[in-house]
Amino acid sequence: MTRALAQALVSAGHRLALATLALEAAVDAHHSGRDPAVVRPDAFQAQLEHFADMVRQAAAQLAAGVRRMRPPGPLPPLREVQSRLPRDQADAGALLVATDGLVDALNTTADIMRRYLSPAGDSGKSASATR
Repeated sequence: MTRALAQALVSAGHRLALATLALEAAVDAHHSGRDPAVVRPDAFQAQLEHFADMVRQAAAQLAAGVRRMRPPGPLPPLREVQSRLPRDQADAGALLVATDGLVDALNTTADIMRRYLSPAGDSGKSASATR
């Protein structure tokens, strides 16, 4: 691993950590306003869980790529799923900003890995097509 790659991954890791903290705070705020005695379906929660599954898949791909020192394949369609989160919840703004930051951080990490770990002949490919 080159020094430049290590520095880029550390910076990306910081962005991932900050985005994760922001998302945790937004989810906690979303749940704190709910009455635990009242159980009702929460479509927003179901969509957040779907988004979380996609984030887990992307993170696993990125981690595997770092372990193998190879660029990741296409990530799940995080931006597409994130853009479909409902905007009609009272606390949707904070959740949307946090999920947006997380998608940006994961996509940036994938772009860094593709830039530094792709074979010399593939380095000109645009990673943004995988978003």
